[in-house]
Parts: sequence; structure tokens; C-alpha cells
Amino acid sequence: MTSRNASLAGNGQAEDLPAKILVESVGLASLVEFYWIALHRIQNTLEDIEGADDRLEYLKGLRVLLIEYLQEMDGVLSGGTRVVDTLHSVPYALEHGISFLGLGGAQLAQAVGFQDDALDFATLQTCLQKLCKLTLASLPGSIPDAQGNSAQREVLRAIRGWSAVAHDMSEDLGFLKSRLQEM
Repeated sequence: MTSRNASLAGNGQAEDLPAKILVESVGLASLVEFYWIALHRIQNTLEDIEGADDRLEYLKGLRVLLIEYLQEMDGVLSGGTRVVDTLHSVPYALEHGISFLGLGGAQLAQAVGFQDDALDFATLQTCLQKLCKLTLASLPGSIPDAQGNSAQREVLRAIRGWSAVAHDMSEDLGFLKSRLQEM
């Protein structure tokens, strides 16, 4: 636990063991990148899935984006050893799976509804919502809601928590600069 009780999720709660192991194995900057993808891309995709309004083709496009984001998160956790070009990220993920979720390629294909081309809108929407929620629930700590009324406050609180962790670990905070500029 850090001296300021900052957590990697930025919620001010004490970290649990998986988060500490992740920091030691991949480094703080990579772990912040992993959480940033969850914070912005996975949550935004979930919101888009929920608001897809019976547009099946749009939902199918979101399915591809979701797989790309999950593959990117998996690559970040591998320490950059599995960085895959965007054009190949979906086939790669469907072949190798998403290790941080414990999903093999076939399980991922089933989770995103590739097992049945005749899926209706509601079934595909439910599959994708479940995968997004599973992803967010599987992370140590909690992910601030980037879409809510207090979104900027929560994101800034997360960055402040990451900054405290970086300070306690004597890490350079330069990697946070790009995150602040994104906001």
C-alpha cells in the first residue's frame, strides 16, 4: 500500500495483492495505460453498446472495437511483448484469447457472439454488455465513471492517485502528461 493510501484505480482505497503484483511485473506506466484504456475506451464502448438503438451493423462494428481494445489491454499487461498491429488485433485475439480475462480464443469468440451469424440485436447487445462489465469488474480496484456528472473530478482523482503511487515508487510522472492533455 502506498503512503498516501492511493490505489492504482485512483479511488483512494488500499490496493489489493493483484494490483501490487501487476505493478511489479509490468511497471506503473504500463498499468496506468491499462487502466486508461478501461476508463475511456471500454466504458465508452459499453455506453455506445447500451445506446445502439436496434442498429445491428453498428453493434457489430462496436464488437470489433471492443476486441481491439481488449487485445490492446492484454498487450500492455504483457509488457509490450504482444503488441499487435491494429489490422491483425482481432484475428490475433480470436486465436490467442485475452489472457487477463482468462478467455481463450474460442471463449472470446463465443463471448462476442461470433458463434452464430444469425444473432439478433438484443442477443448480441447482451453478449457485448456482459463482456464489457466482466472486463471492468475483473480489474483490481474500481474504475472511475468517465461518463457521469462528476466525470472530470473522478478522472482527476484517479490521476492524483496514480501520481501518488508514482511518487511513492520514485517513478517519473512524465507518462501522466499525455493523459492530462487527453482530458
